Amino acid sequence: MNYLKGIVWIIIFSFYLFTIGTAIFPKKKAPYRFIAGYIVYLSASAIVGIPLQVLQGEWKIFYYYELILISVSLLISVIRILKRKISLFEKGMISHYWFVFLPAIAMIFISLFYNHYYWFNEATDGGFYLTRIATLPYIKNPFITNSSVGNIAYPKLLDVYNYSVFELNASFFVYLLDMIPTLFARGFLSLFNYFLFSCSIYCLADYINSQLKKPVEDYYLQYASVSLLIFGFCARQILDILGIYFYSGWAMNVAMYYGSMVVRSCGMIWLIIPLLEEKRFSIRSLSVYLITAFALFSLSPTSLPYSMSIFLCGIFINLLKEKRYLLFVYIIILVIVSLLIGNNTHADKDVHYIISLNIKTILPFMMALGIAYLLYHYQELQNMLFYSIGICLFCILPPFNYIIKRVSVYGFVMARFISSYYMFSILISLIGCLFILYHLIMKLRFHKLMISCLSVLLMIAVSMTAISLKVEYSQTTIKNELKLFLRHRYFAADSVKKLGQRVNQLDTKKDQNFVVLAPVYVRSFIEKVNETENTASIAVANSIRQFAPYCISLNGLDRYPANNDSRFIGYNKECISIYNDFIYRPSEKTYQNFVKRILNKFPVSVIVSINNDIKEYMKRSHYRLSYREGDQDTAYFYIYVKN
Repeated sequence: MNYLKGIVWIIIFSFYLFTIGTAIFPKKKAPYRFIAGYIVYLSASAIVGIPLQVLQGEWKIFYYYELILISVSLLISVIRILKRKISLFEKGMISHYWFVFLPAIAMIFISLFYNHYYWFNEATDGGFYLTRIATLPYIKNPFITNSSVGNIAYPKLLDVYNYSVFELNASFFVYLLDMIPTLFARGFLSLFNYFLFSCSIYCLADYINSQLKKPVEDYYLQYASVSLLIFGFCARQILDILGIYFYSGWAMNVAMYYGSMVVRSCGMIWLIIPLLEEKRFSIRSLSVYLITAFALFSLSPTSLPYSMSIFLCGIFINLLKEKRYLLFVYIIILVIVSLLIGNNTHADKDVHYIISLNIKTILPFMMALGIAYLLYHYQELQNMLFYSIGICLFCILPPFNYIIKRVSVYGFVMARFISSYYMFSILISLIGCLFILYHLIMKLRFHKLMISCLSVLLMIAVSMTAISLKVEYSQTTIKNELKLFLRHRYFAADSVKKLGQRVNQLDTKKDQNFVVLAPVYVRSFIEKVNETENTASIAVANSIRQFAPYCISLNGLDRYPANNDSRFIGYNKECISIYNDFIYRPSEKTYQNFVKRILNKFPVSVIVSINNDIKEYMKRSHYRLSYREGDQDTAYFYIYVKN
């Protein structure tokens, strides 16, 4: 039933966005209209979502606003389409776009072989983002609550998470569908975002093709989306085999449901294409740009270096074409502003690291290939060439990169921006190579059938290669990895899901006073990469609230220590160590220390252990063994509840 809900949601939500986009841009192609609808929807959601979070309002306000927004926007769009007699579907729509869906589905299929990464809660980043999605609708004060723990933690006024509404928006659908959050986010929301990326690649290919003197037939543009699968390889594989390093590249495989991942994959394409289409700055192009930038910002504030660099490049290109006499003045102003704001030295380490690591790899060749393709079509694609070079300079050339490093704030944000530039450059190279191949094949008989078959075969070959390499690195087999997913089919360790659901049943009052002590991590899995062993464990404490939104998972403070709740002042990593000593090495000494330092100081309702050796000690403290939950693949948990 949960899977059926997810499929129905994707179909209905995608059709809704497509309808919105069609009403606004009736003459654009279907992928463009779909993306435009999504951008407008995001912007409209953020208008209420951002102030609501900053002002710490009620989640229900957003819920009712979303219902009204979707209903009214759909009604207005339908009226506009009917009034202006706009054709909702293009002629030959299925034949021209059927392939665009397949790379997104292939990427999700590849992700099924990343079981341990999901169990690890994406190195516990999922302990924040996914838990936030899962809990926002259910807790009393959602915007002053440490989502990963459940305790009160007043955010700073300028807390970046106040300005991202992606998780807030996703929480609306989780609540509406009454769906298991891990499946919705890691499964269907990731699939949706992969589809966004696939459509974005189509739009990039479409623009390039529209500028060529000898364009390929529109029918072939859909097959350019096969380029998406180059990012289906595990980041560790790419680093090990090709030496290419994408900062936080693992997220492309297992965390596509992050709002920041939409920014990293689609952001440059969404911002550049409207400016390229208009040739020069105008009220229309600037309006589209600002709305797009705002929508990306609402996905994640990490979009600021994207929007800033592309805007500054746009000014340079417009002056170069229209008012060259002002170009020198503009450069001088940029230099002065850059020197005045100064360098963000904190970002230098990450920037130098990612550039130096990739300089001796195949990546410069692929980027040069893309530049060469743009140079070959210089008359038609010179603006795109200028943007490609300009963004590169804003990444690496001081003092111009001072501005971008400042708006990035953190080094990892700048490093991810540079990685996005790498991805954008690779896509241009791949699209160029595919266009050359299409021109060659088009000279042959049955060329449509040949290109269709070749694209499908290429998709299957790349997908299976990515899967094979991944499981090889994990020291397992394709069959065993797939069986493992089928036993843990909600994109989470089934034992943790059962534990969370059991805690949710125990928590009868649902008042955020049900405090749970659970292991931070249990059991380790070894993956061999670059002749070194990497350990991944099952994250428990930061995962419980994905299934038990009302409880307080106190050991979640290990990763997310923010706390303004007087009940938990003083609970720190030392306390977590005392808890670990007791449940893993129960003795009179560890028990007495556990009682003195934890049970006598903090209101603990439930204690979770991975063995039953603490049973007699728990009886002395008036905790009874209530349930045993788990499975042989991961772990068994013993749940002790205070009488």
